[in-house]
Amino acid sequence: MIVTIIVQPGTTNTIYNVPVDYTYDSSVYTSRGLSIVSAEDKTVNLKISGDGYTIGSLSANDFVVYPDWSSVRDSGEKSLRLQVRSQSTLLTGVSVSIDGDNTVDVVFDVVEEKTLPVTVTTNYLAISDGYILYSTEVSKDMVTLSGPSSELDKVTTCTAEVTYSGELDSSVTLATPLRFYT
Repeated sequence: MIVTIIVQPGTTNTIYNVPVDYTYDSSVYTSRGLSIVSAEDKTVNLKISGDGYTIGSLSANDFVVYPDWSSVRDSGEKSLRLQVRSQSTLLTGVSVSIDGDNTVDVVFDVVEEKTLPVTVTTNYLAISDGYILYSTEVSKDMVTLSGPSSELDKVTTCTAEVTYSGELDSSVTLATPLRFYT
């Protein structure tokens, strides 16, 4: 019995729809206190070349595509070049490149927390004749928001706008959504 394996050097192949991984090597920007606020959901095609035996079994799971974070120093929108890296160190003699557009737009900002008091608004309540609204209580009198500092700076007040579908003539507990205002 004779087994012959033919290895064809210089073969090229394309792997389609490899997703961009925004978490890969993210310590580069998180160490600066930055977080990604917005990033496009993007996939790329990889052009691989090498001997046919090696590249014939490769798939999208064998590679990671990620933005080059080295230019990210501060908040704002950045257009970053994409890089590709093999998940395996065993791919010697294989070259990989991104086919087509190799940039992605990412918006960075500092993520902060902001604590606001909850103000109760009873403008939308109807009280039965002969009764008065004596007081209101909230289960939590403060709320903490977390998000991009540029967005948190805009938020100035938080209200619980209480509504009820009838006239009130006794104490009632109501679940009320919170509204945030600039």
